[in-house]
Amino acid sequence: IQKMNLAQDVLIPAAVNSMFGAAITRTDYYYDRLISVQDEVIKLGTPKVELIDDSNYVGDPSAKRRSDFAFEGDFYILPTEYAKDFFAGKDKFGNQIADYIKPDSRMLQEFNPREIVNRGLDRRLYGLREYTTFIDIYLRDEGTIITILPQGHAAKILREREWDGPGDGPYDYLGYNFMPESPIPIPPAWLWHDMDVTANIVVDKLRELVENQKDLITYTSENKEDVERAVNAPNTGVIRQDNPNSVNKLSLGGITNNSNWDYLNFILTQHTRQG
Repeated sequence: IQKMNLAQDVLIPAAVNSMFGAAITRTDYYYDRLISVQDEVIKLGTPKVELIDDSNYVGDPSAKRRSDFAFEGDFYILPTEYAKDFFAGKDKFGNQIADYIKPDSRMLQEFNPREIVNRGLDRRLYGLREYTTFIDIYLRDEGTIITILPQGHAAKILREREWDGPGDGPYDYLGYNFMPESPIPIPPAWLWHDMDVTANIVVDKLRELVENQKDLITYTSENKEDVERAVNAPNTGVIRQDNPNSVNKLSLGGITNNSNWDYLNFILTQHTRQG
């Protein structure tokens, strides 16, 4: 595990991915030698765990839950020349597999403004190598992994090998909340976003109430002297009023006893607990 740097390369990024989508990993075995024990050949190698980005994951679109997937896989890219050597060999028709492997795009040879504008901005055109995209597909019923090219390339199986790992296949999938009959999880970050938007709306309404808050004094026309004495009196002062009921306080706006304040506290508490 120390050599694999599992925590930094897989566990921590997977935890982050699970908050914003799904945490998907692929476990595979890379054999590099054979030994013979009592006339039985045993393959030895190193297990490897890779983090698969959501956008590179392939699942069975006809299934309503992941346990019903007939297949799943992932996209990845390799340098074209390396891939031709890696998949070297012939198919059952005698054709060289390397002949099917073409670069996704040709690199620019002349970096002049006219050529760049005509082709549009594509980062793959400016690399030092040409790359090709591949798809590994795990066929659950057959227990095999096939490698194919994406749409737009030759419809060809470049490699097929048996999966000799756990029965659930090479992919592990972590999601927290799922809609019924759907294999795609609802990310916790969606809930955080909704709560944040709601809290901002409530805060805006409370701010308007505060900014519009007014305390007014009302009086009847025949009691003008009473209200003048009240307005001009100092704090804790003593004044005479001919008719105490003629001068009244009127409060407008404000958040006193406003239920929005309790709702805001609830939203912020939920956001803190889940975040």
